Amino acid sequence: MSRLIKDRMVAAYKERFGDVTSVALVNSQGVDVMEMVSLRAAFRARGLEAMVVQNRLWGLALAETDLAALKPLLTGPNTVVWGGESIVEIAKAVVEQASSVDELEVRGGVSDGQLLTKEDVDALSKLPSREELIGMIVGRAVGQASRVVMLATSPGSRILGQVRECEGDSSGAEWDAGGDAATAEAESASGASEAAGSGEAAAKGEAKDDEEQAEA
Repeated sequence: MSRLIKDRMVAAYKERFGDVTSVALVNSQGVDVMEMVSLRAAFRARGLEAMVVQNRLWGLALAETDLAALKPLLTGPNTVVWGGESIVEIAKAVVEQASSVDELEVRGGVSDGQLLTKEDVDALSKLPSREELIGMIVGRAVGQASRVVMLATSPGSRILGQVRECEGDSSGAEWDAGGDAATAEAESASGASEAAGSGEAAAKGEAKDDEEQAEA
């Protein structure tokens, strides 16, 4: 391979992986061309990309990037997988494919400059993805809202509303009763006062008649 071709490959690697922060690395030794085509199609269906890399040249291209931590793993035939929303999606995809293709072996990976072992990638593959986490959060939120609605519309809630309504009616009835009683008492007192006044006037009239008769 000429120097010119090597320089162009390094430049191409830098351009493609310059902004990539998370990848998984798999050993693709023994995987034939047709199987590799199928693997790439499977990864692409999940929004991921896969590429067989030339270790030394790829290592040179990664020297000043977040993927430089991969250097210890750059031996033998390697295929790099990247893309998606997070390292969790990448881990899920490579572990799934490795379980269906005997020749494919997960070697490790890197995320935000941290080297990941095979065991790390396997552990990450068991975590919920971003979409699954969002679904869990939404599910819990909807569950809480449904519970509030259920409590608000339950028979117990309706009974409580009726009790409060009855309490309101009872308070109003007591007030009305109190008002009627007070009115009755006032009317009774007024009647008694008028009766007393009439009796006094009658007594004065009788006394005046007696005086007039005595003078006659």
